[in-house]
Amino acid sequence: MSLREEVCFPQGEFNKVKMKKHITIGLVLYSLFSVSQVALAKQTWKIDFESAPEATLSRFSLTGGWTVMEEHPDAPRGKKNKVMAPSQFTSKGTAIALFNEGGDLKDLAMQARVLIPKETKNKMAGLIFKYRNDDNYFFIEISAEDSFLRMYKVDHGNVSVIAKASIAFAASQWQRIQIFVKENRVACAFNGERLLQVQDNAVLNAGKVGFIVRGGTLALFDNLVVVDPR
Repeated sequence: MSLREEVCFPQGEFNKVKMKKHITIGLVLYSLFSVSQVALAKQTWKIDFESAPEATLSRFSLTGGWTVMEEHPDAPRGKKNKVMAPSQFTSKGTAIALFNEGGDLKDLAMQARVLIPKETKNKMAGLIFKYRNDDNYFFIEISAEDSFLRMYKVDHGNVSVIAKASIAFAASQWQRIQIFVKENRVACAFNGERLLQVQDNAVLNAGKVGFIVRGGTLALFDNLVVVDPR
């Protein structure tokens, strides 16, 4: 999927922002709330992890151990795709990679590709957003064990599921997760299909975005796009 795509926001959401018809600087959000219009984004970050591993990892705050690796080490020269993945942590641990350059975001859009190999255990991985500290954040997680997509809220250390939907999960295949946040509303799409939508006033707090894996899951991440629409 090309990263050179339109940044689409719901009709009326950004009526105070100058609208343009053909802006190709971010990601498609598939009309997550209603009929989409195209809005000019303040900033867009795109990471495909093809740069030197040290330079790429320096753009993140890392817990749990992370690395940049080749998706298929045996691929011919010039066809190897680099990805980001957890490197080492306990089987019950959580690994988080927070993107530094975007800072703390309020309204935001983000997407990334996630691959969970069929041979890995537990199989729980996804995107984290509105991260303020270790006890307060939200995340969207693919649970390959039962083929569900879940949205979690971590509030003062208490973890709860606030939305979920069944998905057609395929192990060892790339899946695309997209998140759109506007004020106190969150919508999430899985492989282009809107599945989750919630309202929560805790979403009003600014926070960082990134990757999360739990329970010792080995997951691969690629093609991160983060959009600040302000």
